[in-house]
Amino acid sequence: MSRPGVPRIVRIGAGLAILVACLASGVASAQQPGATVDRVRLDGVVDPFIGNHIQTSIDDAATRGDAAVLIVIDTPGGLESSMREISQAILNARVPVVCYVSPLGARAASAGAFVLLSAPRRRSTTPPRRSAASRSGAIATPTSRSRSSARPPASRRSRRSTKT
Repeated sequence: MSRPGVPRIVRIGAGLAILVACLASGVASAQQPGATVDRVRLDGVVDPFIGNHIQTSIDDAATRGDAAVLIVIDTPGGLESSMREISQAILNARVPVVCYVSPLGARAASAGAFVLLSAPRRRSTTPPRRSAASRSGAIATPTSRSRSSARPPASRRSRRSTKT
């Protein structure tokens, strides 16, 4: 099946060029702007290095045209100035920013809580019946007692002896 007039090397070269062009168009279509989500981890103490990294990641995602930025949080807290820098970057972002506390048992304490709250879209791996605040004891559970029965019985009240 050899064609006279077209050398074999030219046919192989043309076939390779077509193959490369098809692969390049497939890669370009798979990475269209808005098709990716940039994932950034906030692990450890919130410090100026972490603040700069997250701010740069949000700016780069907006420049690339990413669909969103996902910040995965597990932090005990950190510096107020770095927390403010991260919160301002989230609030002024040109792409949606989603904050997620993960893995199970992770925390967003102190500065991390403010970073979490600055994101309009946030999630936690906390079980559905208990909030993160109730795990730390910040929210009291309601009791069945009414106000009138809230006092201990008379036998348990402390008795003061009065001397005259």
